[in-house]
Amino acid sequence: MNHLPSRFTSLTRLMAASIGLLGCSPHVNVANYALSMTTTPSGTSYTATPFSIAPVFAMYSSSSNSLQTAYAAPLQLQAFSDSGLSVAAPGVLSTSTSGTSSSLSFQSGYASSSSLNYTLASHGEETIYIQATASSATVSTSAITIFHHFNTGYGYTSFQAGGSGAAGAPNGSKNDQGKALQKDSSGRYIIAGSSLNSAGGTEVSVWRFFPDGTADTAFNSIGALTFQAGGNGAAGAPNATKVDTGYALQIDSSGNYIVAGSSANGLGGTEMAIWRFLPTGASDTSFNGTGATTFQPGGNGAAGAGNAVKSDIGYSLQIDSSGNYIVCGSSSNGLGGTEMAVWRFLPTGVADTSFNGTGATTFQPGGNGAAGAGNGVKVDVGNSLQLDTSGNYIIAGSSANGVGGTEMALWRFLNTSAADTSFNTTGATTFQPGGNGAAGAGNGAKVDNGNSLALDTTGNYIIAGSSANGLGGTEMAIWRFLSSAAADTSFNSTGATTFQPGGNGAAGAGNTSKNDVANTLQLDATGNYIIGGSSLNSSGGTEMAIWRFLSSAAADTSFNSTGATTFQPGGNGAAGAVNAAKNDKASGLVIDTYGRYIIAGSSLNSAANNEMTLWRYLASTAGLDL
Repeated sequence: MNHLPSRFTSLTRLMAASIGLLGCSPHVNVANYALSMTTTPSGTSYTATPFSIAPVFAMYSSSSNSLQTAYAAPLQLQAFSDSGLSVAAPGVLSTSTSGTSSSLSFQSGYASSSSLNYTLASHGEETIYIQATASSATVSTSAITIFHHFNTGYGYTSFQAGGSGAAGAPNGSKNDQGKALQKDSSGRYIIAGSSLNSAGGTEVSVWRFFPDGTADTAFNSIGALTFQAGGNGAAGAPNATKVDTGYALQIDSSGNYIVAGSSANGLGGTEMAIWRFLPTGASDTSFNGTGATTFQPGGNGAAGAGNAVKSDIGYSLQIDSSGNYIVCGSSSNGLGGTEMAVWRFLPTGVADTSFNGTGATTFQPGGNGAAGAGNGVKVDVGNSLQLDTSGNYIIAGSSANGVGGTEMALWRFLNTSAADTSFNTTGATTFQPGGNGAAGAGNGAKVDNGNSLALDTTGNYIIAGSSANGLGGTEMAIWRFLSSAAADTSFNSTGATTFQPGGNGAAGAGNTSKNDVANTLQLDATGNYIIGGSSLNSSGGTEMAIWRFLSSAAADTSFNSTGATTFQPGGNGAAGAVNAAKNDKASGLVIDTYGRYIIAGSSLNSAANNEMTLWRYLASTAGLDL
């Protein structure tokens, strides 16, 4: 389906303010002040009429300690932007008085006015402060925030719906998937992931959208960019067979987009890869000459597997205080096992050899995994990385326990590359080793995966993911651990909770068939846990899901009554697949200045192909921002 472009919407703000009397030299008091502003759309201009001000002034005299005669006085109006919000071009504040027009520079100047016109930067959102003054004294300041709805009338959008994907594959075969999301300083949404090209290869992709839901065509003309389109992948595989995927995204202090993931080398191996893109829409060729780098090209992987069999994948990325790129993920050891791996690269694109000699380290190389599986069978995967206030690397993921189960795992590494042995003596811990998983499956059958990690203001580790319930279903799970490595038993008594244990999943599938998976986690300003992922419905389709939990471990029932919502339950997916066949999932989530939830992921279209998709929800209603 082609979605309508975003349109501006009427906005009304009513504000009142007053300032008390001061007892020194004469001051102005606003005894009765009201400012109302109604905006109506006209192209990209907002016209505010009427701009009505009804003040009554009284002069206070400190010498006579009395109010002088009240009188009406003309006000001067000043408009200026919120310095915390940045738009491409703030525009000009235009005023009109008695049929004559004048203009003044935004953020400066004064004018008496009964009406006010303000041109908003195209696609932007911002707060305007209207300041009323008399003489030289400021008597009131009122804020008017101009919002856009997200793809007005819809609340969601996908990239080039009905058209080609970012890398050029046509609608009938494209496979565009958004894996990670960030918001830049201008309020735009940056998404990283992968896209199928028309030759059959997969390219790392970056998309950029405005906050009104439109693709930013100043970014490579279509709002999307891939690495070396038509050429080799980052690790050298040719165009038709390359498999470059971005799983993680950060924006550096210069506004560049840093993407971490994996790249096929064309010889059978997969290398951990990092790409850097300029905000202009080009690869940053100052980064390793091409804009991409991989770990030990032509050599062994982080855990020791040879070039043709290595499988190194970066799933999460952070930038440290020195500008270095820290990546966590997994690496095959060449003996049948998979080790949790950490890499560190300099911002020049070179592996930081001060980090374990090679720029990479793994957990207990040659030894058991975090949950106890032996070297040849261990499967340790780091899915999410955060840096604590001491600069330590905290990693959440999963670890095979050697008896058939998978446990949610946490690792802590020092920035020297050594495992932090003050953290559970080995530098790793798992949830209830030898016991049941978070949702109740027994030790030999549990499947607990930590997919996203956040640190709260007290230094606790919050992890969101999924847990098998032992009855055939999978539940969205949250764990909370203390920085001491112990599960926080003040959190639901065990340190873990799941959504509606014994009940239906968020999208309605029953307890024995539900499949609720959390992929991304953020903490809001009040400390609530906001989680994005996917949920199976009772018809066989998968719906994009959002959960909100209180820090007490309870689902927030003020959020859609259950603490969860899904996209168009019973209806089509965002890209058009019918209810029983849809496959909508959230992979990235950010919470913006206004508390809205922006979600990036993918949605199956009616041709059964994936489109990169964005949704925006209002926190107050749990509904789409239409």
